[in-house]
Amino acid sequence: MKSEKISVQIPIKRYLKNYLVSLTNSKGEKITIDAKSDFCLLFYSMIEVGNGVPAAHVPSDSLLTIEAPLRDKLGKVFDCRHVGPTINRTNIERFNRFLDTLMRKELYDRLDLIEERGENKRKSGRMKAEIMSFLEKYQIDHQDLSYETLIKDYYRKKKRGESVMKKIIQING
Repeated sequence: MKSEKISVQIPIKRYLKNYLVSLTNSKGEKITIDAKSDFCLLFYSMIEVGNGVPAAHVPSDSLLTIEAPLRDKLGKVFDCRHVGPTINRTNIERFNRFLDTLMRKELYDRLDLIEERGENKRKSGRMKAEIMSFLEKYQIDHQDLSYETLIKDYYRKKKRGESVMKKIIQING
């Protein structure tokens, strides 16, 4: 018996596409996911059975096709015989923000490790090298996401985190 699949095209920011393909160990323009994976649960939560008309997308976004089994791991069937599966614009934006947050978290964890080791104080530019290596690993174009943007965001988040910790310590202390 042939396994039926749901197939939906999702507009995704160009710099997140390679990151997502890497996360799912896929190749190319189509990602096939297993019903038992956590990523599939996220995908199922975004799907709506509607008129099947895809949401309009920004020309700078890439279209990525995601395929998943018709039944989830609990047996729920997404009946798409008469109408197609679709994802609304709000869920597409949430999905892109979620992937961006995951990607930045991975990079910022690496940068935190460099700071903890004291390697950021060396003249060799270890922080810049790490960010450039990360951008290269996921083939992110410098026009989509630059070193300057990432390093400023990293220090902004780090400063915000330290100020929150100081407030907690002052309240408890």
